[in-house]
Amino acid sequence: MSLAKSIFLEEKTICLVWEDAALCEALSETYSFDWINTEQDVENDLQWDSPGIPTSVIESAVVGLDQKSEAESLSEWFRSSEAIDFDRYPEVLRPYLIEIVARIAIPT
Repeated sequence: MSLAKSIFLEEKTICLVWEDAALCEALSETYSFDWINTEQDVENDLQWDSPGIPTSVIESAVVGLDQKSEAESLSEWFRSSEAIDFDRYPEVLRPYLIEIVARIAIPT
């Protein structure tokens, strides 16, 4: 599988500054920003099944997969799509992997 064994989450706090209120209200792209409270930034290397990982992050990672290649790789590794041991993979990824393999069934 082409996903890393863990996810590196990073949260940074920034301050966006517009030249005037009208530009801010229009949410124009002409802004500057400064990092705030750098010492309070959060950086974590989390395992896939860690409760701190939002579902949206997992979905974003899975969306980037080449689903056909992943299904083919899994099927080849286990010698058939029916023999894939999904229990070897993180619990949060299993539904996505099962769906990918089911959708792109590789004949044995």
